Amino acid sequence: MAADDSSHASFQRLLRAIGAYLDQEQPKHFRLIEEHDSFTVVTEDGDRQPNLTLTRFDIAETAERAEQLVHGRKVSGKAQSRPWPLAGTSREDALRALGFELDDAGAHGIAIDEGQDELLVTYSFLDPGHGYAWRKRMVVLRHADMQEVLQSAYSRKHRKGLLRVLRR
Repeated sequence: MAADDSSHASFQRLLRAIGAYLDQEQPKHFRLIEEHDSFTVVTEDGDRQPNLTLTRFDIAETAERAEQLVHGRKVSGKAQSRPWPLAGTSREDALRALGFELDDAGAHGIAIDEGQDELLVTYSFLDPGHGYAWRKRMVVLRHADMQEVLQSAYSRKHRKGLLRVLRR
């Protein structure tokens, strides 16, 4: 999936919807893999005996959930969850901010793996500096890195609000 496929199919929106799901489920850890027309999310619960749950998110259905979130409608009736320790906010907000960065990087074929105190993110991208060859990138994000990603998102949101005021 590419960021330019459609504004409804951006990683920013899709990962927001998946983040909202993860906020409801509150897993100990999660893994996310982008496939051709879906995302596979593996959640892990339990301490000594890990309990793994696999959930597929069809891109079209997830885009619809994302649209509901954009319009302020809850996707499910569950109560708001506690903050995600890795980011200090909800997974919904953190993954939405990360999704923007992935869109901006022209990411394809993403994989996200939550560890004890870090997030491993891998993706492919076309590198115009090397004849538009496909390249693979791996990034490890810790709490401070997630805070930087979120701060960047909050800055964009604030600027967008100012532009609306200037258009009046």
